[in-house]
Amino acid sequence: MKYIIFCLLIVQHVYGQTQQSHAQQYASTITANDLKKRLLIVASDSMEGRETATPGLKKAAAYIQQQFQMDGLVPIWQGDYQQRFPVYRDSLENAAL
Repeated sequence: MKYIIFCLLIVQHVYGQTQQSHAQQYASTITANDLKKRLLIVASDSMEGRETATPGLKKAAAYIQQQFQMDGLVPIWQGDYQQRFPVYRDSLENAAL
């Protein structure tokens, strides 16, 4: 039993080191200029404020999805990058106190 536990600890250690080296490899590709460029795109006037249930939000979501695809990320929500759900929008026409 001690041998099995020892082997599991060794495997866990090696696997953890591999994950850490992958994280460091990909973390080195993130730069302040790249983050700024992407943030300015999402925050730009062309995204129309990104309020819920607006065309601007759809534009921002499409941009982010495109970036995921270009980075080779696998869609995990039923074969899609976006989780879809109904959103209802209402407005207040008249109010009194």
